[in-house]
Amino acid sequence: MEISGDGLINGGFQLAFIYNHQEGAFRMNEDTVKQLALIIAANCLENGIVDELHGKGTITDEQKQAFNKQVGDRIYTFLLYLLNKPSQQYSALLEALAQKYPEDWSLPELDTHFTEIAGKAVQMPHNGPQ
Repeated sequence: MEISGDGLINGGFQLAFIYNHQEGAFRMNEDTVKQLALIIAANCLENGIVDELHGKGTITDEQKQAFNKQVGDRIYTFLLYLLNKPSQQYSALLEALAQKYPEDWSLPELDTHFTEIAGKAVQMPHNGPQ
């Protein structure tokens, strides 16, 4: 990932942090959290089962858009609590979410598509100030 001097990644996504003097901690700008949530959602859903079902006509454009919105909203909410809320609020959210731990799901593994992208990004020449 190339971060330019202006804080932009690949000319579009800007990392923006705000220092909270009361907490003595940096918090991510809320618009940055929203953008990050959309980046995560779009990349996790791209070429997945929902796209496959949509391509077959099993789900409509409206259903796909509603699903994408729901996923983006949930990721945004989770990230906002993780990155910007006091630890007590994040812990309360995580405790509530853990009540629905999916015992019958396989544990996650690294996604090879993402690791390949990361590997290529590391090999790319760096442009800009070092």
